[in-house]
Amino acid sequence: MGLFGKGKKGEGEQQAPSSPASSTPWGNAQHAWDDRMLRLALQVKNWQRAFTVMAGIAGLSVVGVTYIGAQSKIVPMIVEVDKLGRSIAVHAVDGDLATVDRSRIEYREVVDFIEDARTVIADNAAMKKTQGRMYARLPNDSAARAYIIAEFKQRDPFVLNQSMTIMPTVKTALKISDKTWQVEWEEQAYNLKGEPWGPLARYKANLETKMAPGSTEESLRINPIGFFVNTISWTKQI
Repeated sequence: MGLFGKGKKGEGEQQAPSSPASSTPWGNAQHAWDDRMLRLALQVKNWQRAFTVMAGIAGLSVVGVTYIGAQSKIVPMIVEVDKLGRSIAVHAVDGDLATVDRSRIEYREVVDFIEDARTVIADNAAMKKTQGRMYARLPNDSAARAYIIAEFKQRDPFVLNQSMTIMPTVKTALKISDKTWQVEWEEQAYNLKGEPWGPLARYKANLETKMAPGSTEESLRINPIGFFVNTISWTKQI
């Protein structure tokens, strides 16, 4: 070999690098396998993340439902009823969730007053109780009390109940003004066997009322809201 001439490669000289592994079938297979494993690992990681998020949402939902379920949904109420068990006012035990409607109370009192005044019962003890409720709503010096007493002299309920009973049913009770009511009702008489006695009778009344709650224990017992009838008159409808 000359000084500048090419000679044959010596045994100590480094050979050119061989082609990369990916160019061989075995390298390609390894690359495809690694690719597949990476995709599977990525999918598993994504599913793990999604499960973690869903588990968190489910946990928060359970906590929220538990908290809401633990809250009391019951509101204790006091219901005021009349002597027949019909409600006239509703109050919350804690807080004022409902208010008393004065017109409803007056309406109930007007209806009860007319029915007490016109009812005839065969049982004298029950009749006295009914009459007592009515008289408790008549001021001593009122025109209404005088009218009722005069009517009962002509039509004494304790005489009538020896041969019949009379059951009135109020049909309408309209408030004409702040203190005046107009009431219409029907009455059916029955003999002591409970059989209808005579035709159905219809009546109309006008009465003036007032509210004056008492301060004594006796007045609170017999007339707790202080409802009174000052004047009254009724007529039979043809």
